Amino acid sequence: MTQNIGAHGHLPGMRQLVEYLSERGEGMTHIDNALRLGRHMIMTRDTLGKIAKEHGLSVSTVRRYINKVLPEVNPEMAKHCKVIIDYHKAVRHIRGGEATRIKYRKADKA
Repeated sequence: MTQNIGAHGHLPGMRQLVEYLSERGEGMTHIDNALRLGRHMIMTRDTLGKIAKEHGLSVSTVRRYINKVLPEVNPEMAKHCKVIIDYHKAVRHIRGGEATRIKYRKADKA
């Protein structure tokens, strides 16, 4: 199976990923995680950070599952997730400004 691993140690496709995980005795955990995280994102429309915290994962891991694994497993769900991620990217400067305003408002009261 090692001949299927690419130059950077990455597997080129979903079939190889499933085979690789099966050989390691891990079943389809990455696929299950991607589907679970995708469903969570669509149902709650939460940010990547909030989803990561709720599932005990890092933001980069959640991002990898949703951007890399999910499109190969369920392209339609991945499209919905991308719309949600793009929305959160578009409004993050507003949320950051709001957080700063609240921070200084609290400091003025103290």
